[in-house]
Amino acid sequence: MILFVPAYDGATHSNLTIAKMIRLPNMITLLAQEAIPEKFVSALQEQTDWPVFAMSHGTPDSLKAQHGQPALSTKQVGLLGQRACYVFACHTATQLGQQAAKIGSSWWGYVGKVSCAIDSPLVLSLFVEIFMFLRDRFHL
Repeated sequence: MILFVPAYDGATHSNLTIAKMIRLPNMITLLAQEAIPEKFVSALQEQTDWPVFAMSHGTPDSLKAQHGQPALSTKQVGLLGQRACYVFACHTATQLGQQAAKIGSSWWGYVGKVSCAIDSPLVLSLFVEIFMFLRDRFHL
């Protein structure tokens, strides 16, 4: 699995806290400063059938990388092939996810706004449990 989680504002830093707690040793982990478009594209090209688990910001036609630059847009959707993708990012299922599905990907995402995950000690364990459940099952 490819785990892709930038960290450049409050919401993405909360995602990063959770991602660090759900990552597994056999994953390609692109976190914070490593979550850049070039490394994401390279991981997609190297592991053509590995599922993608991403937590970031998004727009209808793109998933955002570190500092808000596009990591993957509708112009690059062919890189996804027929893999399973879970994308915890606003709006990405609107165009990007639909185009991915048209080429055979399974896209789990959102067409509207998503409330960010919360890394407060009071609820962190609940969010970790939810995202571990998603990590372990979305690609099945």
